[in-house]
Order: sequence, then C-alpha cells, then structure tokens
Amino acid sequence: IKAMIDSMAYVKLNVLHWHLTEDQSFSMPSWQFPELSLNGSFSAKERYSHYDIKDIVQYAKLRGIRVIPEFDMPGHTSSWRNSHPEIFATGCLDPDSRGAFDPAKNQTFELISALFHHDWFYLFPDAWLHLGSDEVPTTCWNNSIDLAFMELHNLSSFNNLFAYFVNSVVDIALQDNKKQHIILWDEAFTSGSPDPNKTIIQIWHDDVTNSVLDAGFQVIYSPSSAWYLDHLDTNWTDRYTLNIPDSVLGGEACAWGETMDPSDIEATVWPSLAAVAERLWSPLHLTLNLTTAESRLRQFRCILLDRGVRAEPVGLAGRTAPTGPGSCLYSD
Repeated sequence: IKAMIDSMAYVKLNVLHWHLTEDQSFSMPSWQFPELSLNGSFSAKERYSHYDIKDIVQYAKLRGIRVIPEFDMPGHTSSWRNSHPEIFATGCLDPDSRGAFDPAKNQTFELISALFHHDWFYLFPDAWLHLGSDEVPTTCWNNSIDLAFMELHNLSSFNNLFAYFVNSVVDIALQDNKKQHIILWDEAFTSGSPDPNKTIIQIWHDDVTNSVLDAGFQVIYSPSSAWYLDHLDTNWTDRYTLNIPDSVLGGEACAWGETMDPSDIEATVWPSLAAVAERLWSPLHLTLNLTTAESRLRQFRCILLDRGVRAEPVGLAGRTAPTGPGSCLYSD
C-alpha cells in the first residue's frame, strides 16, 4: 500500500479510496469488536492492526494524499456474519449465500454506530467517508421479520427498505461533527432516495450520470467502462479519451482486488492510471493529441521502471509482458 501511495504521488493523485471490508474478508481492526477480524479475515497475517491503519494514513498525508475509507453496507458484508449473524437478514444466513444487514433490527444500527464513533473514526480523521451501498442482495429481506417491518413503516418495496437503511447510516455517520461528506455508490440513487445535501454519489454506471447531476448531487466520476483498471481489455486510449462531464466534483480510477495481489497490482494499475491522472489534472485542449500523449506515457513508464514500479508496456492488454527486447520507450 505504501508503494502504491508513493507512485500515486508521482502523478499528483491526492486521494486513496480504501475499500476495507468485503464479503470475502474482514481485515479492519476493532477495539470493541475484535472478533470481526479474528473470524472474518482470510488469516491472522491478512488483517490490519490499529497501528497499520494509522501509519498508512500518516504516510499518505506526508505525501499530499488523503485516505478515505469505504465501509460497504448493507451488502458486501458477508464476512461480518462470521461473528455477528444477529445483524443479518434471516433470508441469507447460509454461509454460501451473500448476506445483507437487516434494517429491521435495532442492533444492526447499534453495532454500526459503535464502530463508527468509538472505533474507526478515530483512525480516519478525514471529513469524507464512503459507505458503499452497491450490489445489495435485497432478496435477503424477503422474510417475515422484514416484511412485517416494511408494513409497519409503510415501506412498499425492498428499494424503500434499502433507502431507509442508507439514510439511517448516513445520519449515524454525520452525528460526528468531523464527518461532513458521505459518499455512496450510484445504486443509492437509482434504488434509494439519498439527500443531495448530505451525500455525494460515485458513478460507476455511466448511463445514470446525467440523472444524478440533474438531481442536484455532487458526483465523483469513475465509470466502469473505462476507469476500472482491473478491466484488462480496456486500452489506455479508452481511458484517456473518455468524455468527462464538466460539472463533476472529480474522478477516480478503481482497481478491484478479486484478481490482484502484490504480484500483479502494479502491472494492473500502471501506466494506465497515469493516463487517467493526466486527463483529470489537465485542461481539455492539452489532451486532444493522442500521439504526444502516448509519448509522455511511454516516458513516464520508463520513469516508473527506474523507480522500481513494475509498470506494464504501453499499448498492450493489462498485465501483458513485452513482446520482445527493446527500449522501455518502444517495447510493445
């Protein structure tokens, strides 16, 4: 992670969006609920300590990079279920199923609140927080407890129940005066009803961008079609020539870890990420010539290699080795 922070600083990327909890593993430490990582991580060696988190946040700060954590919920949470099944909907308690937090249970929000205010917010002083809200298996809520709760609260659909959950956890987070900006994935908009005065929408479905902007939300732009770096068949030119809406707050290139580990993360991310960074930092009229852009990208790849960053050749599919001997400027 520190090596990635170093290389981000080379292209003036100033935010590390750190996705810390997921279905497969819970690596985030907790003083109050240590069982979450003890039972939810892949192994004892594959979880963070409080010192690790504080060290990385400080390391990034000294390089001009803010760390914004993402605690994805109510979906992408199955690893929590290993130690706290009581906060999950009864429709998805099977270990082989994807789970979802149960909005009908008070203890769900009590545990989340305790983690936020007495544990995690201490480690992440930034005013921005990401609460996920994507790809929720709402069928988990098709059970007698949640259906009765929906009827009691006049919630006519699972989308309404989803909105109830999202708005509740946003309000819990904002109880901390230091947290002022809550980021949600775009499903919170398409399937819920977030407040544009409280939340910022991160776009990964490009077709909803205009609707989100028209509804008055600030937007972080990261369309999966071009700016998901683990989509290995997307060429740097597709990332570079993407039409970026003028009114977005900023942009982000995402690197999801399902098929990455320390052996290939740098070759997955670099040098494509530099193409995204140049577009985000540069006036449009300076980024219209692909020939000169490619020359800069090739030179920057040489710089990365010189600094020990294992950047893949320019112009090939992701994680592809050079096709033969040659200069780092021309080996494709």
